[in-house]
Amino acid sequence: MHETYLTVFGITALLATTSLCMPLARKLNFPYTVLLAAVGIFLGAIVTLLGKVEGMGIAGDFVRALGDFSITSEVVFFIFLPTLIFESALSIDVRRLLDDIAPILLLAVVGLMISSFAIGGTVFSLSSQSFVVCLLLGAILSATDPVAVVAIFKDLGAPKRLAILVEGESLFNDATAIVLFTILSAIVVSGAEASLLSGFGSFLKVFLGGIIVGYFFARIVCWIIGRMRDVPLVEITLTLCLAYFAFVVAEHYLHVSGVMAVVTAALVVGSVGRTSIKPATWHGLSEVWEQIAFWANSLIFVVAGLLVPAAMTTFGATEFTLLAAIVVVAFTARSLIIFGVLPLLSRFGLGQQVSTAYKTVMMWGGLRGAVSLALALAIYENANVSEDVQNFILVLVTGFVLFTLFVNAPTMGFLISGFGLDKLSPADLAVRNRVMQRSLRGVKERIGELANDLRVSPEFAREVAHSYDVRLREVERDLARPENFPLDDRMRMAMTTLLTRERQRYLKLYTQGFASSAIAPRLFARADDLLDAVKSNGLEG
Repeated sequence: MHETYLTVFGITALLATTSLCMPLARKLNFPYTVLLAAVGIFLGAIVTLLGKVEGMGIAGDFVRALGDFSITSEVVFFIFLPTLIFESALSIDVRRLLDDIAPILLLAVVGLMISSFAIGGTVFSLSSQSFVVCLLLGAILSATDPVAVVAIFKDLGAPKRLAILVEGESLFNDATAIVLFTILSAIVVSGAEASLLSGFGSFLKVFLGGIIVGYFFARIVCWIIGRMRDVPLVEITLTLCLAYFAFVVAEHYLHVSGVMAVVTAALVVGSVGRTSIKPATWHGLSEVWEQIAFWANSLIFVVAGLLVPAAMTTFGATEFTLLAAIVVVAFTARSLIIFGVLPLLSRFGLGQQVSTAYKTVMMWGGLRGAVSLALALAIYENANVSEDVQNFILVLVTGFVLFTLFVNAPTMGFLISGFGLDKLSPADLAVRNRVMQRSLRGVKERIGELANDLRVSPEFAREVAHSYDVRLREVERDLARPENFPLDDRMRMAMTTLLTRERQRYLKLYTQGFASSAIAPRLFARADDLLDAVKSNGLEG
């Protein structure tokens, strides 16, 4: 009873802390996950310094709860990971993902192999560890967490195809890293000789096996949902069961990739299930998954921060040299992937051309996070792995994750500003001015009515209306300048507005039942393709 109440108290206090961190991060204009990690490190330092304290009331119980609060790699894998992966994959447009499946798999599989071997080879040349251990470290450190980059692309209105490319690469990248980690960690534990051919065969078996398991269970769940008669609570619950059931059966019973099973299951639900679920229910389902993923992501980063002070106690000059080399090689390898592979894809017609600014942001945004920490924790807890290897991997992974969180993430804003990606184009500025014009006119017209209703003096009402009138004239003056809004930009804006309206009409027709579940996705895809073409190449596109 005593331990249970402390655990509940500790989890509740951590959730409350992480929830308050979000508005604080927005106010400070600081990355949310970085602030979470900082809070976790701070709490971990307090626990390390104070240990188990008595006689401090609630504060003492909180410190004791954090000290006794242990999160294993199995908890991360079987509780947190399915949630985070399912929520990420659920929002991806499957049709557009399949259109770009070749470049996505090339980036996620070939790119990750390049990164893993580059990091592993460098560390092997500088340390006394075996090549398999160093390659294992490379696989762990190659699992990227590009949430921040995806959010930036969406804020900037990047073409949907580019956003799909980055999101799809991140999902399959994590799956590939975990599959490679499973194979290499088994070799490290057993001490067997590594065989390239057998390793490749095991990789295909685990990777493709996860896809089959996820597809099988997702089709069953979608069939059940299709027989429902609008029961939102049951439909949402079934998707939650699907994520965990697919992961556990694949990972524990069939020994194939649980991550790939969850990714596939979410993609099937996002395509087949979306047409079986009413739009209102789908909206609720998305919000439920977003909330669950928020809890999981928040707890992972804080708990990871709690482990940092203890993990870094063995950090010395040797570890610092290795970490510096890893930082250089990891980002060099990612640069090779982004600046080398992507242009080849566009040259052979497998992907659209990506600007240098976007590629630089993608490269610098290769943050490491929850997956890398969970994999390192799995090695640290494995009693069959030597203590030297445990500390070696945990310290270097923790150090590299902290580097990307506290160096890359906070400087993303400066990088974006340097490329001018945070500035509105003339067309976007004109759209903003149009919206401001309509809003200011509406407010100005309502001032007189509100003054009468609230019995405000006419003089004060005129004074308030004058301030809005001044702002309105400034906006109209900007709109009247042809040099600020060339004809091509006007046509681009008109086409964008028209196509956006067209997509809204398709959605309305689908909601009202006039467009079938088979035709509606094709109409959405057509409108999205035209929008991307206009954004990329204007009227010629």
